[in-house]
Amino acid sequence: RTVLPLDGPEYAVPVRVCDCCMKDVNKGNYFSLRRYLTPLQLYDPDAPPSSSGKKKAVDDGAGSGEKTKEITIHTVAASLSSLSVDVESMVLDPTSFQEKITIPA
Repeated sequence: RTVLPLDGPEYAVPVRVCDCCMKDVNKGNYFSLRRYLTPLQLYDPDAPPSSSGKKKAVDDGAGSGEKTKEITIHTVAASLSSLSVDVESMVLDPTSFQEKITIPA
């Protein structure tokens, strides 16, 4: 977990960052496109359901051992949809996209 130096109440608490994304965070890039990889890596369509009938929580991918809600096909679809919006923004205006995702050190 790390606290991001950004304004706003949503950034006042530490957030989980995977080891792979931490490289970008250390460089001041708090909204790397790598964030879309986590749901894709954690999605397991063959995960067995728990005794309650719901799928078990999965490791959050941050190396902390913490569990997160099951990554569903809906989570993957939302991630891919957001990625497509970001890529489209980057193609239409690469300078504004760079300003949005990178904070100077």
